Amino acid sequence: MMNIGILPLEKVKKGVMVEEIDFQSHAPFKSSFFTIKPGAESPVDSHKVKETWIVVGGIGTLTCDDTKIILKKGSVVLFESFNTHSVKNNGNTDLSIVSIWWDAIDD
Repeated sequence: MMNIGILPLEKVKKGVMVEEIDFQSHAPFKSSFFTIKPGAESPVDSHKVKETWIVVGGIGTLTCDDTKIILKKGSVVLFESFNTHSVKNNGNTDLSIVSIWWDAIDD
């Protein structure tokens, strides 16, 4: 067993805060917990790594490439490498998401 820490809170933009989990290189993936305040939207993101989101609270609209879907508590989504994605909090409470990402293996 290992005690895992949280890196300092990062304010990505107004209403969007990210806390990365510090696995100290002992895991084959990275993870963070992020919160989007009501009415706020995450920056558009795209990267080589694959990523999954697990929504733990709130409601929002995910835009992935040209597709929009509603996210709510219990939603789980997977982003392939270079999918363009962002999320807007449409609700009146915080939208809370756990993100897990890992290096994509070339097929």
